[in-house]
Amino acid sequence: MSVEDLVSDPAFRNWVLRPDSVNNRYWENLLNSNDEKREVIDKARSIVYALEQPKTEFNNEDESVLWDRIQSSIKEKSNDNRKVIDLVAIQKAKKTQKRKIGKYWYLAVASVMLLVATYFSFDQSKLPKSDETNSIVSIEKKVLKGQKLKLYLPDGSKVALNSQSQIIYPEKFSESDRIVEIEGEAFFEVKKDSLRPFIVKSKSMITEVLGTTFNFSAYPSSENTTVSLLEGKVKVSLVEHPGESAETGRSVFLLPGEEVNLNEKSGEYEKRDIKNMDELQWMDGVLSFRNATLSEVFEKLEMWYGVDFVVTGELPRDEVVTGEFKNEYLDNILQSICYTVKFNYKIDGDSVYVNL
Repeated sequence: MSVEDLVSDPAFRNWVLRPDSVNNRYWENLLNSNDEKREVIDKARSIVYALEQPKTEFNNEDESVLWDRIQSSIKEKSNDNRKVIDLVAIQKAKKTQKRKIGKYWYLAVASVMLLVATYFSFDQSKLPKSDETNSIVSIEKKVLKGQKLKLYLPDGSKVALNSQSQIIYPEKFSESDRIVEIEGEAFFEVKKDSLRPFIVKSKSMITEVLGTTFNFSAYPSSENTTVSLLEGKVKVSLVEHPGESAETGRSVFLLPGEEVNLNEKSGEYEKRDIKNMDELQWMDGVLSFRNATLSEVFEKLEMWYGVDFVVTGELPRDEVVTGEFKNEYLDNILQSICYTVKFNYKIDGDSVYVNL
């Protein structure tokens, strides 16, 4: 059983992309049978994820660097008997992914993916070692103000990061769990894996799931940390002391439509129905306000558009804003708000000057 055999096997691809109880039992038994098979299956599973879900957060510059590395790796190995595959043709094939992908196309791309995997595994062998074993390589992604980011984790789980957020996760999850660390706000669609729980850590919360969809908000500047569950079931443990584990902290179980909100200052928490479902639409480009003060509106607009508000005058406390905007220009939003709250403004580069 080789990686190529697995990648071209429809039953294997179906298990990776659309797992069910019957398939899970067979493949998980195979995974546990011996370490060599596990290594082959893990590599084949990563390739299937990459082929099925190519938009993994690369911008144009990153993609260009990656293709250059692939080409360079191929040239270095051109003296052996390996067949060199036309990468340009593969890029064209990827653009027609909506059509059914045949066995031989999978084999062709898998060969290139294996070549890339070989290159990067060689590159990683140069990393520093700790205690006579290779150190775990952590990946950190930061999102600047005014930006958002969607990416795939090593297990195929999807995560969307909101502005001014960051995530830290290992290059490869362990055999026992899948742990990520979050600061800011992130929306997760977790790939089901009955053998490895998915754990999200922040300064004050540990959220444990097996496969679910939820929103995690823990900005350092906010007094509140909130976990909102849309699908599945999660266990949220409240951390009172640094380094505390999920087993020792207070725990709350959430069902779909529920959330838990922790006040960082008082330590008080509340389990409740999701207070504002509209707030969870941020990953789809929807900016929502519900009874928000002008101060709250400006703070969110700063994060959303990457600008700084310079306010002259006193912000009104008795006027609130309710509205929803999807992929809208900042100028249009400010014009709409001006109909409710009277003020003048001027947008100058990354600064917005407001006169009340």
